[in-house]
Amino acid sequence: MAQIAKMEAQVVIKSPANKFHEVLISEAHLLPKACPDKIKSIEVVEDDWKSVGCVELWTYCIGAKHTTFLISAPIKYTKSRYMKVTGRLRDPSSIGVTPLEGILRVLRRLESIDEENRSITFKVLDGELLNDYKSYKFTTQAIPKGEGCLVKWTAEYEKASEDGSDPRGYLELAVNITKDIETLASYYLVSKERRNEFYEVFSSKAHLIPKACPDKIKSIEVVEGDWKSVGSVKLWTYCIGANTSSSKERVEKKDDKNKSITFKALDGEVMKDFKSVISILEVSAKDDGSLVKWTLEYEKSNEKLLPPDAYLSLVISMSKDIDAYLLKA
Repeated sequence: MAQIAKMEAQVVIKSPANKFHEVLISEAHLLPKACPDKIKSIEVVEDDWKSVGCVELWTYCIGAKHTTFLISAPIKYTKSRYMKVTGRLRDPSSIGVTPLEGILRVLRRLESIDEENRSITFKVLDGELLNDYKSYKFTTQAIPKGEGCLVKWTAEYEKASEDGSDPRGYLELAVNITKDIETLASYYLVSKERRNEFYEVFSSKAHLIPKACPDKIKSIEVVEGDWKSVGSVKLWTYCIGANTSSSKERVEKKDDKNKSITFKALDGEVMKDFKSVISILEVSAKDDGSLVKWTLEYEKSNEKLLPPDAYLSLVISMSKDIDAYLLKA
Protein backbone atom coordinates (compact mmCIF):
# COMPACT_ATOMS: atom_id res chain seq x y z
CA MET A 1 0.00 0.00 0.00
CA ALA A 2 1.34 3.44 -0.91
CA GLN A 3 2.67 5.49 2.00
CA ILE A 4 1.87 9.09 1.20
CA ALA A 5 3.66 11.54 3.49
CA LYS A 6 3.27 15.27 3.91
CA MET A 7 5.71 18.00 4.92
CA GLU A 8 4.89 21.66 5.35
CA ALA A 9 6.80 24.95 5.53
CA GLN A 10 5.44 28.42 6.28
CA VAL A 11 6.75 31.96 5.95
CA VAL A 12 5.19 35.37 6.65
CA ILE A 13 5.84 38.08 4.05
CA LYS A 14 4.85 41.74 3.73
CA SER A 15 3.14 41.44 0.34
CA PRO A 16 -0.65 40.94 0.27
CA ALA A 17 -1.95 37.41 -0.36
CA ASN A 18 -3.53 38.34 -3.69
CA LYS A 19 -0.26 39.80 -4.99
CA PHE A 20 1.78 36.71 -4.14
CA HIS A 21 -0.87 34.54 -5.78
CA GLU A 22 -0.87 36.79 -8.86
CA VAL A 23 2.92 36.52 -9.25
CA LEU A 24 2.79 32.73 -9.35
CA ILE A 25 -0.11 32.76 -11.81
CA SER A 26 0.82 35.43 -14.33
CA GLU A 27 4.13 37.12 -13.46
CA ALA A 28 6.49 34.15 -13.25
CA HIS A 29 8.75 35.80 -15.85
CA LEU A 30 9.83 38.26 -13.12
CA LEU A 31 11.17 35.56 -10.79
CA PRO A 32 14.68 35.27 -12.30
CA LYS A 33 15.09 39.01 -11.63
CA ALA A 34 13.88 38.64 -8.04
CA CYS A 35 16.01 35.61 -7.19
CA PRO A 36 18.74 35.03 -9.81
CA ASP A 37 20.77 32.93 -7.38
CA LYS A 38 17.89 30.44 -7.17
CA ILE A 39 16.09 30.69 -10.52
CA LYS A 40 18.36 31.07 -13.53
CA SER A 41 15.71 31.41 -16.19
CA ILE A 42 12.07 30.81 -17.07
CA GLU A 43 11.35 30.42 -20.74
CA VAL A 44 8.04 29.92 -22.50
CA VAL A 45 8.31 27.12 -25.03
CA GLU A 46 4.62 26.63 -25.79
CA ASP A 47 1.75 29.20 -25.90
CA ASP A 48 2.27 32.25 -23.63
CA TRP A 49 2.66 33.20 -19.98
CA LYS A 50 -1.02 32.99 -19.05
CA SER A 51 -2.72 30.52 -21.37
CA VAL A 52 -4.13 27.22 -20.18
CA GLY A 53 -1.58 24.50 -20.97
CA CYS A 54 1.31 26.92 -21.38
CA VAL A 55 4.64 25.12 -21.01
CA GLU A 56 7.61 26.88 -19.43
CA LEU A 57 11.23 25.81 -19.11
CA TRP A 58 12.59 26.55 -15.62
CA THR A 59 16.27 26.35 -14.68
CA TYR A 60 16.87 26.61 -10.94
CA CYS A 61 19.48 25.79 -8.31
CA ILE A 62 19.49 23.70 -5.16
CA GLY A 63 22.88 24.18 -3.55
CA ALA A 64 25.53 23.88 -6.26
CA LYS A 65 23.26 21.81 -8.51
CA HIS A 66 21.49 23.25 -11.55
CA THR A 67 18.23 21.57 -12.54
CA THR A 68 15.83 22.29 -15.38
CA PHE A 69 12.16 21.40 -15.51
CA LEU A 70 9.17 22.04 -17.72
CA ILE A 71 6.01 23.42 -16.18
CA SER A 72 2.44 23.95 -17.31
CA ALA A 73 1.62 27.55 -16.53
CA PRO A 74 -0.94 28.43 -13.82
CA ILE A 75 -4.35 29.10 -15.32
CA LYS A 76 -6.77 31.91 -14.80
CA TYR A 77 -9.92 31.30 -12.74
CA THR A 78 -13.03 31.59 -14.93
CA LYS A 79 -16.35 29.82 -14.32
CA SER A 80 -15.48 26.81 -12.18
CA ARG A 81 -13.63 26.97 -8.89
CA TYR A 82 -11.20 24.22 -9.85
CA MET A 83 -9.65 23.64 -13.25
CA LYS A 84 -7.16 21.09 -14.58
CA VAL A 85 -4.50 21.06 -17.23
CA THR A 86 -4.36 17.61 -18.77
CA GLY A 87 -1.80 15.87 -20.88
CA ARG A 88 1.81 14.92 -20.36
CA LEU A 89 4.92 16.09 -22.11
CA ARG A 90 7.53 13.34 -22.09
CA ASP A 91 10.04 14.44 -24.71
CA PRO A 92 11.34 18.05 -24.44
CA SER A 93 12.75 17.85 -27.97
CA SER A 94 9.21 17.44 -29.29
CA ILE A 95 8.55 21.10 -28.53
CA GLY A 96 11.91 22.35 -29.74
CA VAL A 97 13.82 22.25 -26.44
CA THR A 98 17.37 21.08 -26.96
CA PRO A 99 18.64 18.84 -24.10
CA LEU A 100 21.43 20.56 -22.18
CA GLU A 101 24.45 18.57 -21.07
CA GLY A 102 24.68 18.28 -17.28
CA ILE A 103 21.22 19.76 -16.70
CA LEU A 104 18.41 17.46 -15.61
CA ARG A 105 14.77 18.00 -16.54
CA VAL A 106 11.73 17.74 -14.29
CA LEU A 107 8.23 17.99 -15.73
CA ARG A 108 5.48 19.26 -13.46
CA ARG A 109 1.84 19.99 -14.22
CA LEU A 110 -0.64 22.35 -12.65
CA GLU A 111 -3.33 20.16 -11.10
CA SER A 112 -5.70 22.77 -9.68
CA ILE A 113 -6.12 26.41 -8.81
CA ASP A 114 -8.44 27.86 -6.18
CA GLU A 115 -8.79 31.63 -6.59
CA GLU A 116 -11.04 31.99 -3.55
CA ASN A 117 -8.44 30.48 -1.20
CA ARG A 118 -5.43 31.60 -3.25
CA SER A 119 -4.16 28.05 -3.57
CA ILE A 120 -2.29 26.34 -6.43
CA THR A 121 -1.35 22.65 -6.69
CA PHE A 122 1.33 21.18 -8.97
CA LYS A 123 2.27 17.55 -9.60
CA VAL A 124 5.72 16.39 -10.68
CA LEU A 125 5.46 14.08 -13.66
CA ASP A 126 9.04 13.29 -14.58
CA GLY A 127 12.65 14.17 -13.89
CA GLU A 128 15.36 13.98 -11.24
CA LEU A 129 12.96 14.48 -8.36
CA LEU A 130 11.26 11.19 -9.18
CA ASN A 131 14.52 9.33 -8.71
CA ASP A 132 13.84 9.73 -4.99
CA TYR A 133 10.04 9.73 -4.98
CA LYS A 134 7.38 7.60 -6.66
CA SER A 135 5.08 10.60 -6.63
CA TYR A 136 5.47 14.25 -5.65
CA LYS A 137 2.82 16.94 -5.44
CA PHE A 138 3.12 20.37 -3.86
CA THR A 139 0.62 23.06 -2.97
CA THR A 140 1.14 26.73 -2.17
CA GLN A 141 -1.47 28.83 -0.40
CA ALA A 142 -1.36 32.54 0.45
CA ILE A 143 -3.40 33.36 3.57
CA PRO A 144 -4.03 37.05 4.47
CA LYS A 145 -2.27 38.08 7.68
CA GLY A 146 -2.43 41.74 8.67
CA GLU A 147 -1.15 43.85 5.78
CA GLY A 148 0.83 40.89 4.44
CA CYS A 149 0.22 37.17 4.25
CA LEU A 150 1.24 33.74 5.46
CA VAL A 151 2.52 31.58 2.60
CA LYS A 152 2.18 27.88 3.20
CA TRP A 153 3.97 25.27 1.09
CA THR A 154 2.85 21.64 1.43
CA ALA A 155 4.73 18.73 -0.16
CA GLU A 156 2.80 15.48 -0.57
CA TYR A 157 5.05 12.60 -1.63
CA GLU A 158 5.71 8.87 -1.66
CA LYS A 159 9.32 7.82 -1.22
CA ALA A 160 10.91 5.49 -3.76
CA SER A 161 12.44 3.56 -0.86
CA GLU A 162 11.81 3.45 2.88
CA ASP A 163 15.22 4.91 3.71
CA GLY A 164 14.77 7.79 1.28
CA SER A 165 15.14 11.38 2.49
CA ASP A 166 12.41 13.92 3.13
CA PRO A 167 12.10 16.83 0.62
CA ARG A 168 13.45 19.47 3.02
CA GLY A 169 15.73 20.97 0.40
CA TYR A 170 12.86 21.64 -2.01
CA LEU A 171 10.73 23.20 0.72
CA GLU A 172 13.65 25.39 1.79
CA LEU A 173 14.06 26.51 -1.83
CA ALA A 174 10.34 27.35 -2.03
CA VAL A 175 10.51 29.40 1.19
CA ASN A 176 13.57 31.33 0.02
CA ILE A 177 11.94 32.10 -3.34
CA THR A 178 8.86 33.30 -1.46
CA LYS A 179 10.96 35.79 0.50
CA ASP A 180 12.40 37.15 -2.74
CA ILE A 181 8.97 37.42 -4.38
CA GLU A 182 7.78 39.86 -1.72
CA THR A 183 10.28 42.43 -3.04
CA LEU A 184 8.67 42.40 -6.48
CA ALA A 185 5.78 44.59 -5.45
CA SER A 186 4.13 46.16 -2.46
CA TYR A 187 0.95 48.08 -1.94
CA TYR A 188 -0.48 50.96 0.06
CA LEU A 189 -4.11 52.11 0.23
CA VAL A 190 -5.10 55.78 -0.04
CA SER A 191 -8.56 57.31 -0.07
CA LYS A 192 -10.57 57.52 -3.28
CA GLU A 193 -10.66 61.31 -3.02
CA ARG A 194 -6.84 61.60 -2.96
CA ARG A 195 -6.13 59.29 -5.88
CA ASN A 196 -5.55 62.08 -8.40
CA GLU A 197 -3.62 64.22 -5.91
CA PHE A 198 -1.33 61.35 -4.98
CA TYR A 199 -0.55 60.57 -8.60
CA GLU A 200 0.10 64.24 -9.37
CA VAL A 201 2.78 64.41 -6.68
CA PHE A 202 4.93 61.92 -8.60
CA SER A 203 3.72 63.04 -12.03
CA SER A 204 4.36 66.78 -11.79
CA LYS A 205 4.80 67.94 -8.17
CA ALA A 206 7.76 65.96 -6.85
CA HIS A 207 9.07 69.16 -5.23
CA LEU A 208 6.43 68.53 -2.51
CA ILE A 209 7.92 65.18 -1.48
CA PRO A 210 10.72 66.56 0.77
CA LYS A 211 8.04 68.59 2.59
CA ALA A 212 5.87 65.51 3.07
CA CYS A 213 8.64 63.26 4.37
CA PRO A 214 11.67 65.36 5.39
CA ASP A 215 13.16 62.54 7.47
CA LYS A 216 13.37 60.31 4.38
CA ILE A 217 13.76 62.64 1.37
CA LYS A 218 16.14 65.54 1.93
CA SER A 219 15.86 67.14 -1.50
CA ILE A 220 14.81 66.62 -5.12
CA GLU A 221 16.32 68.71 -7.90
CA VAL A 222 15.61 68.79 -11.64
CA VAL A 223 18.88 68.34 -13.54
CA GLU A 224 17.41 67.76 -17.02
CA GLY A 225 14.02 68.72 -18.41
CA ASP A 226 11.30 69.75 -15.95
CA TRP A 227 9.10 68.38 -13.18
CA LYS A 228 6.62 66.57 -15.41
CA SER A 229 7.98 65.54 -18.82
CA VAL A 230 9.01 62.05 -19.87
CA GLY A 231 12.80 61.94 -20.15
CA SER A 232 13.32 64.44 -17.33
CA VAL A 233 16.07 63.60 -14.85
CA LYS A 234 15.91 64.40 -11.14
CA LEU A 235 18.52 64.11 -8.40
CA TRP A 236 17.14 62.60 -5.20
CA THR A 237 18.89 62.86 -1.84
CA TYR A 238 17.35 60.38 0.57
CA CYS A 239 17.95 58.53 3.84
CA ILE A 240 17.85 54.82 4.54
CA GLY A 241 18.50 54.23 8.20
CA ALA A 242 21.38 56.46 9.28
CA ASN A 243 22.82 56.68 5.76
CA THR A 244 22.22 59.56 3.36
CA SER A 245 22.57 58.79 -0.35
CA SER A 246 21.92 60.45 -3.70
CA SER A 247 20.70 59.02 -6.97
CA LYS A 248 19.57 60.33 -10.34
CA GLU A 249 16.40 58.88 -11.85
CA ARG A 250 14.78 59.41 -15.21
CA VAL A 251 11.09 59.29 -16.06
CA GLU A 252 10.89 56.51 -18.65
CA LYS A 253 7.12 56.30 -19.23
CA LYS A 254 3.92 58.01 -18.13
CA ASP A 255 0.33 56.95 -18.58
CA ASP A 256 -1.84 59.67 -17.10
CA LYS A 257 -5.05 57.87 -18.05
CA ASN A 258 -4.15 54.76 -16.06
CA LYS A 259 -2.06 56.71 -13.54
CA SER A 260 1.18 54.84 -14.04
CA ILE A 261 4.79 56.09 -14.10
CA THR A 262 8.01 54.19 -14.75
CA PHE A 263 11.31 55.48 -13.33
CA LYS A 264 14.84 54.25 -14.04
CA ALA A 265 17.80 54.74 -11.69
CA LEU A 266 20.81 56.16 -13.52
CA ASP A 267 23.53 56.31 -10.87
CA GLY A 268 24.14 56.62 -7.15
CA GLU A 269 24.51 54.21 -4.26
CA VAL A 270 21.82 51.83 -5.50
CA MET A 271 23.71 51.18 -8.74
CA LYS A 272 26.71 49.81 -6.82
CA ASP A 273 24.73 46.66 -6.03
CA PHE A 274 22.48 46.44 -9.07
CA LYS A 275 23.05 46.54 -12.82
CA SER A 276 19.62 48.07 -13.30
CA VAL A 277 16.75 49.24 -11.10
CA ILE A 278 13.37 50.23 -12.50
CA SER A 279 10.50 51.34 -10.26
CA ILE A 280 6.91 51.43 -11.43
CA LEU A 281 4.16 53.36 -9.66
CA GLU A 282 0.51 52.52 -10.35
CA VAL A 283 -2.46 54.19 -8.65
CA SER A 284 -5.74 52.40 -9.32
CA ALA A 285 -9.29 52.35 -7.99
CA LYS A 286 -9.89 49.74 -5.28
CA ASP A 287 -13.37 49.29 -3.80
CA ASP A 288 -14.10 52.58 -1.97
CA GLY A 289 -10.47 53.69 -1.97
CA SER A 290 -7.39 53.68 -4.19
CA LEU A 291 -4.51 51.23 -4.39
CA VAL A 292 -0.94 52.47 -4.65
CA LYS A 293 1.28 49.78 -6.12
CA TRP A 294 5.07 49.95 -6.32
CA THR A 295 6.94 47.38 -8.39
CA LEU A 296 10.73 47.09 -8.42
CA GLU A 297 12.40 45.35 -11.35
CA TYR A 298 16.11 44.88 -10.83
CA GLU A 299 19.16 42.93 -11.89
CA LYS A 300 21.79 42.16 -9.26
CA SER A 301 25.45 42.84 -10.03
CA ASN A 302 26.32 39.87 -7.83
CA GLU A 303 24.08 36.87 -7.27
CA LYS A 304 24.98 36.74 -3.58
CA LEU A 305 23.53 40.20 -2.93
CA LEU A 306 20.21 40.53 -1.10
CA PRO A 307 17.08 41.89 -2.85
CA PRO A 308 16.47 45.68 -2.48
CA ASP A 309 14.08 45.37 0.49
CA ALA A 310 15.28 48.67 1.97
CA TYR A 311 14.34 50.63 -1.16
CA LEU A 312 10.91 49.05 -1.34
CA SER A 313 10.34 49.86 2.33
CA LEU A 314 11.43 53.43 1.64
CA VAL A 315 8.91 54.05 -1.18
CA ILE A 316 6.06 52.48 0.83
CA SER A 317 6.90 54.54 3.90
CA MET A 318 7.24 57.62 1.69
CA SER A 319 3.80 56.90 0.19
CA LYS A 320 2.24 56.81 3.65
CA ASP A 321 3.80 60.17 4.52
CA ILE A 322 2.62 61.75 1.27
CA ASP A 323 -0.90 60.48 1.87
CA ALA A 324 -0.88 62.01 5.37
CA TYR A 325 0.51 65.27 3.99
CA LEU A 326 -2.26 65.51 1.39
CA LEU A 327 -4.88 64.80 4.06
CA LYS A 328 -3.71 67.82 6.05
CA ALA A 329 -3.36 70.11 3.03
